[in-house]
Amino acid sequence: MTRGTLYKIQQLQLFDLLSQHEKDLLTSSLNSYSNLLWDARYFLKLSFISYLRQNNENTVKNFMSAYDALINLLKTIHFQDNSHLWLHVRKLLDITAINVVKLYFYLQSPSIAYKKFNHHIQSVISTLKAHNISPQSSSVFNWLSLQFLWLAQLTDIIPSLILPINVPYLYDRDDILVNSSISSLMPQTGYLYLRSISFLRKKQHALLSQSNSNSNSNSNSNSNSIPTTLDPYLIKSQPNESNIILSPILINLLKNAANAYSRTTNNKTKKNSIFNRSIAYINFQIAEEYFLSKDYKNSSFFFQQALATFSKNNFNTILLTILFRLLQSAYFLNNPNDAAQYLTQLSIIDDFHFNQSSQSKKIHQSLTSILQNNKLAPLFNVQHTQNNKIKLHISAGAFKNLKLLDLSFVFKESKTSVGLPSHIQLALKSLINPLFTSLWTLSKITLNFSKPSAFSTILLINDSNSPPSNFIDIKTEDFTKNANSISANINLNFNSSHQKIIHISQIVSEIGIHSCESIILLLENNLFDITIDYPLVLQSKFNKNYIWKKPQSSPKTTKTQNYNLIKTQNPFITEIIPRHPHVNVSVNKPQTAFTNELFPINIQVLNNDKEIIKIEFAAFVSIDNNTDKNISNNNTTHNQINENENENENENENENENENEKKNKNKNKNENENKSQTKTSLDSKEDNLLIHWDNNPKSHNIQEIKINQELKTGSIASSNLFITVPNLKDTIGPSGFLNVQIDIAYYILNIHQNVLVYDKLSYLIPIVNVFDISFGVFPRIRIKDMPCPILFDNLNPINKNSTPIPVRMWCGKISLEYHGNEDIELLTEDFIVKTKKDDEFSCQNLIDETAYNDAYTDETKKPYQSNDKIQYPIQTLQPDSSNTFTNLFTTRIKNEKPHRHIPIEVNFSLKWRRKNSKTVNETKSKSWPLNLPLADPRVLLETKLIKDSNFLTLKYYLENPTSRIFSFFVEIKENSNFTITGSNKKISQLILLPFTRQELIFTAIPLRKGWLRLPTLKVFDLKYKVVLPTLIVTDEPQSNKGEIYIQC
Repeated sequence: MTRGTLYKIQQLQLFDLLSQHEKDLLTSSLNSYSNLLWDARYFLKLSFISYLRQNNENTVKNFMSAYDALINLLKTIHFQDNSHLWLHVRKLLDITAINVVKLYFYLQSPSIAYKKFNHHIQSVISTLKAHNISPQSSSVFNWLSLQFLWLAQLTDIIPSLILPINVPYLYDRDDILVNSSISSLMPQTGYLYLRSISFLRKKQHALLSQSNSNSNSNSNSNSNSIPTTLDPYLIKSQPNESNIILSPILINLLKNAANAYSRTTNNKTKKNSIFNRSIAYINFQIAEEYFLSKDYKNSSFFFQQALATFSKNNFNTILLTILFRLLQSAYFLNNPNDAAQYLTQLSIIDDFHFNQSSQSKKIHQSLTSILQNNKLAPLFNVQHTQNNKIKLHISAGAFKNLKLLDLSFVFKESKTSVGLPSHIQLALKSLINPLFTSLWTLSKITLNFSKPSAFSTILLINDSNSPPSNFIDIKTEDFTKNANSISANINLNFNSSHQKIIHISQIVSEIGIHSCESIILLLENNLFDITIDYPLVLQSKFNKNYIWKKPQSSPKTTKTQNYNLIKTQNPFITEIIPRHPHVNVSVNKPQTAFTNELFPINIQVLNNDKEIIKIEFAAFVSIDNNTDKNISNNNTTHNQINENENENENENENENENENEKKNKNKNKNENENKSQTKTSLDSKEDNLLIHWDNNPKSHNIQEIKINQELKTGSIASSNLFITVPNLKDTIGPSGFLNVQIDIAYYILNIHQNVLVYDKLSYLIPIVNVFDISFGVFPRIRIKDMPCPILFDNLNPINKNSTPIPVRMWCGKISLEYHGNEDIELLTEDFIVKTKKDDEFSCQNLIDETAYNDAYTDETKKPYQSNDKIQYPIQTLQPDSSNTFTNLFTTRIKNEKPHRHIPIEVNFSLKWRRKNSKTVNETKSKSWPLNLPLADPRVLLETKLIKDSNFLTLKYYLENPTSRIFSFFVEIKENSNFTITGSNKKISQLILLPFTRQELIFTAIPLRKGWLRLPTLKVFDLKYKVVLPTLIVTDEPQSNKGEIYIQC
């Protein structure tokens, strides 16, 4: 606010005020009042001069001096003798006080302004008391009302920067007329208006009391009553002033108060952040004034405005008055719908608040009289027949404020098999005030479901003649079937102190998800009916437990729990699933699965159901390479499953493990057809994971389905699932798990033959790679395997024009390590050595070395050949044992074309079975490709122990299979382990002719025992400057890092 604006506010026409009252003051007796009158006149003129000079501090000071002189002057005036002077001094006092307050507002000191206002009130009240004028008189109340009114009007135009409008005023509870220590904080403008209204009502009450006392004094002429002294200031000499209607004045002032409080409204949200309840209470007073003025339309409007606020804050005492007034206004406005709603709201107010105040008691009595005498009956046009009663429908939104009943709904089972009853619980508790309990009657409950054709609509109809009970159990046979619903007559009458529990059972014939869509309650009284759509809302997103009440066996029993907890995500939804037949499933499976083993899993299903069922088996097998997984068998099935884990297939005693009541899985068969399988890395196409059922041995799919015929009651269906685990790469011992899933689908022919019911059986069987196979090849010496061109053999004539063809013999060894956990039998082994180029090379497998030494044949004579296969007798292997298989074979070229190496390929296959088992399994090793030397010189060592001594014979063979002549430097290097003797010890140089073999024989005498390093024969090629390595042709010596050792 600018200085000029405040200056305009102070335009009070002081000249007119002073000139108007100066004559009256001066014409009075100057003898008694001369000093006080002149002082007051002097300070008022000084105030005016300072005001014109805009010296506000001196102006306030002079006004306060003038006010003190006037109040002292007022104390000396007897208003009975000089009422004219009394009135003028009182007016001048109020004018001076107004200017003091306004100047302090101009000086931006609202707290001091209110303090001076309080000082003015207390000073005048104390002066009136000195003149025997009661502060409780009508004239004083009238003056106080005007003082607060001009202060409210003044603060209403003060900017918020000087006087904050959003700060609540915390005033003293004591009356301002009694307590002088009033708070100095300037109140909110709306509060000042309310104080003015309060004193105005007190004035009216005082006038009524005064008129009553005057009438009583007139009727009793002998009474010695003392008349009340009244202040002549601001009293209107009007007859019957007490009968003046103040409602228009009060309504105007109340609206000003509401507007003052509304100045704090947030313009963006349009909500009162601080004074919303104050505004609501002002609307309540405005509505009361309109009601007393019989303006029921405006009265209803403002009562509804107040109701919107007080209903949120549960001010039930005020709500009682508001609802009762709204009921009366609806009656006078002839509005039955609103009257029914207000009467319903009155019915659910807490009984505790009916007897808390005199106003509540009056409302209680009025309502009782209305209900007992049916005064509202003409409004609702109620006659003897019920057909003329009004029908009122209350929606779910309005139900939040008209909650006559507390209702809860829950399905006991989240899933129910078709053909079995689905259980429902309704829990009802009355929220009606006991005063209105006899007025209301719950006539009908309607439960509507999502699929009425399957889950019938339930009608519960009140029958007062039925025995009353707080727990009612309605079974399927208790219902009466209608066209699209079922109904039952029960007693729905109950009081507000007990909860009524209703259990309902219904058999549903359609599979699917069903939900309760709505619950409709029909409540009646002798005036109207109300239909309530009860909203089905979840209590909380995190609440998964709901109470299922049980009938209490004895009223005295309190220790036992009379309820169960139902765990469900949504209590309003249940699922009807296909009924699982009563079957018993037993499964026999091995404890471990060996690679390359064909083993069965036997499944037996016993039909214990009354109906005929049809069974379908489906198998899904995959390999999980995670070897760190804990072994667990996850069997998901409805019925009991017996697992027999066999260490041997033909053992008569099997270990049984019972799984009780596994969870039922209802899935369509087509969902499993697209299931992805996890395969391990395999060696070849022949090493795939293979499965088949016993009725289809030629099938080799990882997904295999077998369909059985119909299974009658008491009969058993038995099937074997055969599985072959392939070779796994680079794994020894535990190689992961075999993930076997068996789905058993059931068709109950007479109930739901088009719907599958599944038992899902899942097993993890450890896979063991039982065999660790390794291959090695060693040279061997034979007679006449080095044909010399200068020697002729009658038995084997050689073509003189051909080049000699050397033949070399080898010993192939297969080392087999067994890692299983039970005994197995080795049936047949196929150890095959072949050459990759049959047109150039020859590779022959031999029976033994002696047979070939006795008859060295040509290409046309092969009496001892074995058709490339070596047969061995049946052997038994125990867990963690090993075995060795050998094969002698020769290599040579078929033509005269020279070759240094011959390419060969070694294959090994083994047929075996578990002990006491008839199932034969075959394990094939990977192929080993090798290149064996054919035309290189070499040194061979043959060791032999001399009988009856510890001496060793060391026989070295130097071979030259080429057409060249070699010259070697030969030296035997001794060590501390042996002493070497022999004639060949002195040889230092040796010439080796083409296609010849030279023998060097030594005798080695061991000097100690154990594994000893043999002396080394150094054979150095003088031309090519290389040392020929020494190869071992016997089994006793062992080679390690180029050195040869032997055990002595």
